Amino acid sequence: MRVTSSPTTPEDRIIGHAPAISGIRDMIGRIADTPGNVLICGERGTGKELIARTVHRVGRTASGPFVAVDCNTLTDALIGGAWPPGSMSGLQQTEERNLLDAAAGGTLFLDEVGNLSPSCQSTLLRAIEDRIAHRLPESRTAPPPPRIIASTNWDLEEAVGSGDFREDLYYRLSVIRLTVPPLRERKEDIPDLVRHFAARCSAEMGRPAPEFEQAALDAMIRHDWPGNVRELESVVQRAVIFATDRPVRVEDLTLGGSRMPTTGPYSADLRHALRDFERQHIARVLASFGYNKVATARALGIGLSSLYRKLEELGLSTSTHHPRGHGNPPVHSEESASETGDPT
Repeated sequence: MRVTSSPTTPEDRIIGHAPAISGIRDMIGRIADTPGNVLICGERGTGKELIARTVHRVGRTASGPFVAVDCNTLTDALIGGAWPPGSMSGLQQTEERNLLDAAAGGTLFLDEVGNLSPSCQSTLLRAIEDRIAHRLPESRTAPPPPRIIASTNWDLEEAVGSGDFREDLYYRLSVIRLTVPPLRERKEDIPDLVRHFAARCSAEMGRPAPEFEQAALDAMIRHDWPGNVRELESVVQRAVIFATDRPVRVEDLTLGGSRMPTTGPYSADLRHALRDFERQHIARVLASFGYNKVATARALGIGLSSLYRKLEELGLSTSTHHPRGHGNPPVHSEESASETGDPT
């Protein structure tokens, strides 16, 4: 369970000038001083929480708390119940409070709201529709109810149509809707993002940010980025760490789970080419699902045992278990114990 209250800073800024990003930046300026709830849609790793923090930082709730909640593990009691003092990480509690109380006067960010159980959806809807009952005792100094910003990587309209998500809750959350594009649709922003992540990583290590050779930038622009901006940040961090006292080269990049080959001779043999493609494709899909092998096998349309066999045949690691990222399907009944993990 992740419930945190942390400040937003000017460093939490949106990087890029692609038309879709410029449109989001313009929309944020228009909605900043309005009270409407916001639904942010987009694939995993596109920066939905960054968008939410930006709305908070430039809007009417900037002086209040920003409370981020991971909906993957949210329960009815955590939504509507009274939490004892000290039970919310990062929050200053002096009395029993519930989730909306904790974010009063600020922003309540519901991360991956599409993963809420039907029961939690009902409890959240009641809390939203009866905010007065969930506020601090009435007084002239009581803060206003929080603005709710929810994120999802699911098509909630489709989920409403299938009965998996409450229609009335959907309309309560989607007064204002923002859609964050995947990185593959805004590749013109990659050089700026690379420089931004390189500078930040280098500053943390106390050394100058390295330059990136054009071949390295070209390789990153060609990449499909199934993990989106989160994957790009990870690739840049690794490259900066190992490229000391020289520019980052294409061979310093690890894209799709494997190091990029240097320019040189290649095999024209079709079988070798197909094997190389299969290896790169499986590595990319594996990375895009946070190294969750059950989800990867499902996406590839093969059985879990077949995936393990291919990982062994292609020389890909079968022992690496990374924390699962946001946006996994709400139901994992078929997952094996070895593939479970806390969401990040």
